[in-house]
Amino acid sequence: QQGPILTKHGKNPVMELNEKRRGLKYELLSETGGSHDKCFVMEVEVDGQKFQGAGSNKKVAKAYAALAALEKLFPDAPVPIEQNKKKRAPVPARGGPKFAVKHNPGFAMGGPMHNEVPPPPAMRGRGRGGNIRGRGRGRGGFGGNHGGYMNAG
Repeated sequence: QQGPILTKHGKNPVMELNEKRRGLKYELLSETGGSHDKCFVMEVEVDGQKFQGAGSNKKVAKAYAALAALEKLFPDAPVPIEQNKKKRAPVPARGGPKFAVKHNPGFAMGGPMHNEVPPPPAMRGRGRGGNIRGRGRGRGGFGGNHGGYMNAG
């Protein structure tokens, strides 16, 4: 018994393949072995190509079939973290320090300039970008208020 099968992105391969190609049909090709050492072979067809996976149960066989399809059809699917490294080497991939400006009230007072900080995360593309950008802006706003509060006191 092994742990869950995951892709290089740490996702379930069946889910990841479904994100790339919706509504695929998995078919059980064979079921061999006795009651204690069964071997299931599942097949999935993607873009006219068939991929098979074998495992001790249907779920595992399906996962391996999906993994085979992913590795063949999307061998260089981008890994989000590596993409960021290429674009902005000096900034750690999490983008944390970029918004840590709230520790520097001088910068927070810079009014309009501060509002221009959030857009860069949009370069991440990848669907969740909006979420990241929103969080960044919220933090940025907090930094601004923090600066104002320090000046008042």
